[in-house]
Amino acid sequence: MYHLIPASMHDIIDNQTNIIIQEVEFMKNLSNLLSTTNKRIIANYIFWRTIDVWSDILGKKIGDIRLKLTRVMSGQQKMIPRWQQCVQRTENLLAQATSALFVRKHFSSEIRKEVLDILENIKKAFQDIVEEIDWMDNSTKKAALQKVAAITNKIGYHDMIMNDTALTEYYKKLNITSKDSYFQILRKIAKWDAERYFLRLKKPFDKYEFVQSASTVNAFFTFRMNSLTLPAGFLTSPFFNRYYPKAANYGALGTVMGHELTHGFDDDGSLYDMNGNLNNWWSKESYKNFRNKAQCFIEQYDSYKVPNTDFKVNGKLTLGENIADNGGIKQSFRAYKKYIEQIGHSAHKLPGMSKFTDEQIFFLSFAQVWCGHQTKEAQIKQVLTNEHSPAKYRVNGPLSNLPEFSQAFNCSFGSLLNPQKRCSVW
Repeated sequence: MYHLIPASMHDIIDNQTNIIIQEVEFMKNLSNLLSTTNKRIIANYIFWRTIDVWSDILGKKIGDIRLKLTRVMSGQQKMIPRWQQCVQRTENLLAQATSALFVRKHFSSEIRKEVLDILENIKKAFQDIVEEIDWMDNSTKKAALQKVAAITNKIGYHDMIMNDTALTEYYKKLNITSKDSYFQILRKIAKWDAERYFLRLKKPFDKYEFVQSASTVNAFFTFRMNSLTLPAGFLTSPFFNRYYPKAANYGALGTVMGHELTHGFDDDGSLYDMNGNLNNWWSKESYKNFRNKAQCFIEQYDSYKVPNTDFKVNGKLTLGENIADNGGIKQSFRAYKKYIEQIGHSAHKLPGMSKFTDEQIFFLSFAQVWCGHQTKEAQIKQVLTNEHSPAKYRVNGPLSNLPEFSQAFNCSFGSLLNPQKRCSVW
């Protein structure tokens, strides 16, 4: 390994350095696969992966080959425009610089505060649910509540990007000139980024670090850091708008917040403690009850048929996400109702939405997040490899398990979204 790391790290890493293997089973299986696979196949794979990384800049011939594979894997018929490729590369490779541009134009401290207020209400709702459940003993409840309280919130962006001096220092070793070709620039950034990544081992741990660009439209829960990340790019429509009614913001953004928080307590996240360490904090009986409750979700989602295919959802593969989806909407709805109780009144209606109650707007806002379209190829790939359920069931699954939804829309008992049997963990 010594020859693979930057020279700047040779003073702290050598061939005798102990390395922490986080995915032990993966490494064992990889070793077995490499030892039993024809060397020519391995060489071809390495060569292809090297080419694939640069396929979008290696000309039409290579691009057409890549597109053929993409068509089979996802049904995508043409490559994205060159300008969009360049924007995505710049955003990914120069994350902090592009974050500074985005945040200074499209974000504000007021948005950050409002989002944090909603998140704190979601956390409180989760804590209340933990206090109320009857399948967990007191010692395990205490550990769960401590873990929620210890979660690090990373909202919007890292403060460093608002400091020009700090930003200049961050990029000072990256030397790009006007004479560099596009390929040379990419190579320089790749080398600089690899060395920067290794050099983090020499610095104090920054629990507020943003690995991705602040313009990223996604949210994250990191087990090993016990942290919840909501980039600025995510904190906009359709998830959040300062001028939307609270029902809409809680229905969309609040549900995602609850989803990410629940990941800390799903089938994987439940194995990590409040400090992000792989450590069993469950009593034997409580964990047995948790697995029994989770089994209900496996059976429920196993019964769902993927639209336009002969496949069914894999309830075991998607378990973590399904637990998070169901917990998220339950926590957010509870937090929203608590908020309305505290302020004593509901908010203004959106234009054209006056016929809907606030509760109905909450659920409509939640469902709107998952509006989309997939090709048949993409649907098949997702159900075979992805831990997320199809969008249809990310809506109907959680709603069918939530009595408050059927009450809001007067669904008849025994109907699809008001079933006799419901699943619930958090």
